[in-house]
Amino acid sequence: METKREAIRLFPEELGDVFYGTSGVKNVEIYVDEKNCVELLSVLKKQDKRTKRILYEILRDAYNNDLYRKEAISDKAKDITAMKFTNSPNRIYCKEFHFENNKKIVVLIRTHNKKSEKIDKKTRNIIESIAEYEYNFEEY
Repeated sequence: METKREAIRLFPEELGDVFYGTSGVKNVEIYVDEKNCVELLSVLKKQDKRTKRILYEILRDAYNNDLYRKEAISDKAKDITAMKFTNSPNRIYCKEFHFENNKKIVVLIRTHNKKSEKIDKKTRNIIESIAEYEYNFEEY
């Protein structure tokens, strides 16, 4: 079952100084799910060192198991990633979209408090349900 949702693009000035002085930034754009926008932005606005590092990894199109990684629990969830924080909420689940022009869009979808590194049934259900979300990106 495919679920259509809306996403809002985050521009560099909205992400603070994470963009300034960054080298190696790839052709990646960051969006937030419209329904969870307030909660997601409140987490990002903390602008601590870890948050900046996670955003930098995303913009570099890189993965780091301690910061930002794929949550490949099934073929269905192959494009789901997790931003990993040390405080609460300790995860933001995202979905990556890849386009022919080497453009990548990462949509931050929802927060989740995960108690261990293992993926329990509740977390698996969350990941697999957001794997079905689809967004319309007009220019791609």
